[in-house]
Amino acid sequence: MSQFSSLKLRAWNEDDIAAMAAIEQEAYPFPWSAGIMRDCFLAGHWGWTAKSRGELVAYGVVQAVLDEAHLLNICTAPSWQGQGIGRGMLTWVMQQCTARAMQR
Repeated sequence: MSQFSSLKLRAWNEDDIAAMAAIEQEAYPFPWSAGIMRDCFLAGHWGWTAKSRGELVAYGVVQAVLDEAHLLNICTAPSWQGQGIGRGMLTWVMQQCTARAMQR
């Protein structure tokens, strides 16, 4: 059963980067650094977070070019994996891109 519907979703902000980087370090063997995430944020890439009771549990980062959206990063905190959150986050990110007129 997916826990995704119980999460609070919103656009990312610079204050999210430290928590995102911590999850990234835990989840991936070759993680993005906080600096890479900050560069993406400052470049204007789209990003969204999913939180449970204030705890960041998942995120996605997208680069938009013309009418195409490129998924740069998506991650679910390891302790939250296996609950459908990654699948839900991917679907939600795709919906956000479609709402912004991204065709691919």
